[in-house]
Amino acid sequence: MIVESLGEPDAILGNRKMTKFLGIYERTRRKSAHKSDRKYLIYFWRGWHDFLFFISEGDVIVDHGWWFAYE
Repeated sequence: MIVESLGEPDAILGNRKMTKFLGIYERTRRKSAHKSDRKYLIYFWRGWHDFLFFISEGDVIVDHGWWFAYE
């Protein structure tokens, strides 16, 4: 549904590659046993400075967030 609404993401990263962004933006509200299987669908606003992301586990979106570079 996300891809149908927003189009293909600008990037798709796994949990390990998102660590540099999520170190500050730690998402602890929702816990899951499958964190290692997470994929992050990333939609750029200003490239890697500001972007919207959706966290998926399999075919299910489990969380979302917004990363901004505080500029």
